[in-house]
Amino acid sequence: LLQGKSLEESFVRLRAMYCDTVTTYLMIWPAAMFGLFWAVPEARRIVTLACLAFVEKAVYSLIELSRQNDREVVVSVDVRIDEAQNVAGSAVNSVASEKGTLAIGGLRDGHVP
Repeated sequence: LLQGKSLEESFVRLRAMYCDTVTTYLMIWPAAMFGLFWAVPEARRIVTLACLAFVEKAVYSLIELSRQNDREVVVSVDVRIDEAQNVAGSAVNSVASEKGTLAIGGLRDGHVP
C-alpha cells in the first residue's frame, strides 16, 4: 500500500513472496540469535544485531532484484523477437520491390535502386 499499489495488488505480491521471505528469515535469524547471545558480549549486541538486520534487508533486496531481472529478460526477449520479425519483414518487402524495379527495366535505364 505504501508503494501506491491497490489492496488486491498488495495481496498478490504478498502471496508471491511469502514463501521466499519466511524461508530466508528462518535461514538467517535462528542462527544469528544463537550466535548473538552465545558469542557476542552484551555491550556489542545492539551493533551486531543492526549489522545482521542490514544483511537481512540486503538478501531480501537481492531476491527481489533477481525476480525483476527474470521478468525483464522475458520481456526483452519478446521485444527482440518482435523487432527481428519486423526487420525481416521489411527486408523481404524491400527485396521484393527491388526485384519489381529490375523486372521493369530499372538497370536498363541506368537507375540503380
